[in-house]
Amino acid sequence: MSFRDLENFEKKLQKDIESGKAQTKEYANNVDKLYAEVRQWVKPLEKSGKLKLNQVDETLSELDVTDYHLNALELIAGKKLAFLNPKGVSAKASITHKGVVNLEGEGGSPSFTIALAPNGTWKVESEKSQFEELNEQQFTALLKKVVPIK
Repeated sequence: MSFRDLENFEKKLQKDIESGKAQTKEYANNVDKLYAEVRQWVKPLEKSGKLKLNQVDETLSELDVTDYHLNALELIAGKKLAFLNPKGVSAKASITHKGVVNLEGEGGSPSFTIALAPNGTWKVESEKSQFEELNEQQFTALLKKVVPIK
């Protein structure tokens, strides 16, 4: 490998790192927006004492980027737990989307994929393996499949 090849390789690597950092920053901002929406959607459940929300720190490892931290949301209904876990920009479904967050029950089951579409909207994977725009009614219905809320 010549010095020029090594120099070109180093430039490409640096460009990939900068691109990865920009992607993860955009993803993190969109995750924060999703969590703000979720907090609004579950506010009535919190006020009635049926649900409690906590933030927990998650460390994500992505290709081409150093590890970074995002919050996960822990949703507690009685003794049952659900988690809204960021999975990153290189997770499943990110081939066609710009990042993924999973809504999971304790132990990872059941699990629902919520993906960030290229236009910046969050979509939920339907039972037909298609993605539909996420809204309050869908989120609440999915949450009730993960934790029993009356």
